[in-house]
Amino acid sequence: MGPNQNSHAVMSIREGDVVTEKLELSVSHASSTADAESAPTAPPPQRSGDEDKDMAARVRHRIDWRLIPALGLMYGISLMDRKNVSNAAIAGMLVDLDMRHGVGYNVVNMSFFITYILLQPVMVIACRRLGPRLFLPAICVAWGAVIIGFGFAHNWHTLVPLRLLLGGLEAGFFPGCLFLMSCWYTRCESLSAFVILHMPLSNISSVAFQHYTCTNRAITVDEVARRYSLFYGIGSFSSALSGILAYGLQQLEGNASLRGWRWIFIIEGVMTCAIAIFSVFFLVRFPDQEKEKPSWRFLSEEQLTFLIGRLQEDRGDAESEDFTWKRFLQPATEWYIYVFPLILFLVTTVSYAFAFTLPIILRDNLGFSVAMSQCLGAPPYAASIFVMYGVNWYGDRKKQRGPILVFLSLVSLIGLPIMGFVENPWVKYFGVFVTISGTNSCIPSVMAYQANNIRGQWRRAFCSAALTGIGGIGGIAGAFMFRAQDQPRYLPGFLSCMVCNILVMVLVAGQTLYFRKKNRQADRGHCILLEDPNFRFTI
Repeated sequence: MGPNQNSHAVMSIREGDVVTEKLELSVSHASSTADAESAPTAPPPQRSGDEDKDMAARVRHRIDWRLIPALGLMYGISLMDRKNVSNAAIAGMLVDLDMRHGVGYNVVNMSFFITYILLQPVMVIACRRLGPRLFLPAICVAWGAVIIGFGFAHNWHTLVPLRLLLGGLEAGFFPGCLFLMSCWYTRCESLSAFVILHMPLSNISSVAFQHYTCTNRAITVDEVARRYSLFYGIGSFSSALSGILAYGLQQLEGNASLRGWRWIFIIEGVMTCAIAIFSVFFLVRFPDQEKEKPSWRFLSEEQLTFLIGRLQEDRGDAESEDFTWKRFLQPATEWYIYVFPLILFLVTTVSYAFAFTLPIILRDNLGFSVAMSQCLGAPPYAASIFVMYGVNWYGDRKKQRGPILVFLSLVSLIGLPIMGFVENPWVKYFGVFVTISGTNSCIPSVMAYQANNIRGQWRRAFCSAALTGIGGIGGIAGAFMFRAQDQPRYLPGFLSCMVCNILVMVLVAGQTLYFRKKNRQADRGHCILLEDPNFRFTI
């Protein structure tokens, strides 16, 4: 074989009579010496089906423990930092900062999303260029310091620039997390029904090729959706505790001559900085960056090569791509890309509406005390975690995204009228459970819906920024859903949230019809989807 030519190593993967697949791995040779040319090429290591499955399980397990807990905790504290204004509001902040009347409270909440939306593209590029291992904890420490500053504000006008700064710092976190996780996991795998039915739930997904050919019945399982559910579930559980934590911190009233609501910000800001420092010892870079310079050597060279090979086969984007604005902005011309952010916008409008005002609604609309309003905000968010994981587990097994979103929107649509029109406060509180479970569970489903239908590193970066950027506008709309002048019934807010859920179902239906049409065209050979003849949209 001459220098500058490509040789092809063939790796066979066998698992009894179930799977037989050959993957050709291109290995570039640039040697120009005669000795190198004549040297015998070592045969690639052959791995049996069982060994391949064991390797996949070990790699997946290591990735899970490196990414999900740390990112989930950081996301939980970020949600807590965004919504702690609602707990501080009923703890005396509205009175002390003169926000009982008018739209001052709504403006404070809304201002966060101005910089959060505008700075996302730049922050995502920075995350990719600088690497997430240090970038994500660094911005987390910075916004923790800003949260501490909230505890020393003396009027609501001071809170506005602090919220603007907080939004700018958090702009790189959520899309950075989505980008990072989507780069470490394959889109889906095929396993035999026997393996799926007899493996523990946590082991159902293992790193595998998208297009295994099986000689018997197999079930397709997605890797990314359930990880998103765990990531978002950990975050939701952490933020669910914010009300209980706020109630405890409120008892510091008078210490150091500070009101209780100020201690909520100060202590939670310190917690944010501590979690950020802790996460440095867990987070890793992107796969191609780990190959060049390992962070903590949590994967051996063999395991990393194995993983990158499978990611490359699954999506064709595991290898590093040089940044160009043309490559980054290329997806901007594809209209279907914007349907995902529009869906997330509608979902987050409802989600943020309750995140900002649920304690206030529990006090004004349901008639609970301040202490009960803070503590009763936690159970609905905790319960939503089980719904979130359950429906996404089902969606993984059926490899469905759109139908799951429609179902969850219907669930939320059932809960909202119960909250808005029933008189009994405890029945209303049941409606809170139903609404929060449906709305919050939609968010990881939208993330997985998008992640399954894009490929390419910079396409992923652009789409992550678009998803969370346009989706973040829902925070602006949500901040004005439940206004002071509409208390105590807040009917305009409940009706608007119902309309949002109906629109989600309409958008998903349209996207599903489009994806089915394009998949049929690709099956007939009339088009190639996303520059990959094997790619098909996930419905």
